[in-house]
Amino acid sequence: MNSRLFPAVIFALAFVVLATPALAQEPVEDDPLADEGEVEETWDSYKVKAYTVQVFGGLFGGDDYLNLPLMDDQTYVEEGTQRVMSFDGSLWELDELDYTIYDAPIKEIEDGVTGGVRVGTYLSESFHLDLVFSYTRTEAYLSMINQHDEENPVREEIDRDDNVQIMRGALEMMYDINDVDIFGIKPYLGFGFGGVITSFSNLEDVGGLFLIGSAGLRRHFSDNVSAFAQFDLTSYSMSREELHYDKTVTYTDISVGLSFFVDVVPADVRARHEAELAEED
Repeated sequence: MNSRLFPAVIFALAFVVLATPALAQEPVEDDPLADEGEVEETWDSYKVKAYTVQVFGGLFGGDDYLNLPLMDDQTYVEEGTQRVMSFDGSLWELDELDYTIYDAPIKEIEDGVTGGVRVGTYLSESFHLDLVFSYTRTEAYLSMINQHDEENPVREEIDRDDNVQIMRGALEMMYDINDVDIFGIKPYLGFGFGGVITSFSNLEDVGGLFLIGSAGLRRHFSDNVSAFAQFDLTSYSMSREELHYDKTVTYTDISVGLSFFVDVVPADVRARHEAELAEED
């Protein structure tokens, strides 16, 4: 995906999540042809039940995006293609790096830290759509195996970029498993898609579409405030300068944060709904 398309993707996601609920804030209007008199508002009168605003931070787990094995005597390499790109945007030439000694390059996005914000729109008691934005700060490095001593080859770091930034935006479908309650802690699950930009210091930005799966635990401190811990798994295809095909890259995030609940349904309507659910149980 061209990284220039990323803002358009995120704008579209934001429009879907934020514009649609905005049209559904008011309860269903009375039918002008119906009998005169007030119609009692019910839970179903409100398409959007509530909003949540979450802030979070945590640990980011990176992955390698180039990992080539050691070449043997039967490996065929097209002449002039055995080059590895440095993080300054130039290829390591033969007079800079002896490819007869150095082999099996690995490029890896290292572990780092992530922070972000999540805006949720509850469409039912348990189901909500979440729009997520996150920012990650990390580093990337290139390492290769030094075979100068054939009896004792060692892997050495060749190059490093200490200013790698990863921006992600996603739309997730989330489900709160309210039937499970362990000392006030409730689990939830989610799945969605989004766009990612990996920005290096000198190399061109690398963008793509990703799939994300989430699982977490939430503990309410009051009706409007809760704390949560969440695990995210992000997977997408990332291009490399050295090869003409992409590699699947998987990031992990472990984060904690606070969630602020903004109710849309009036208190009396919500109370009647909760009483009806209690009677059904």
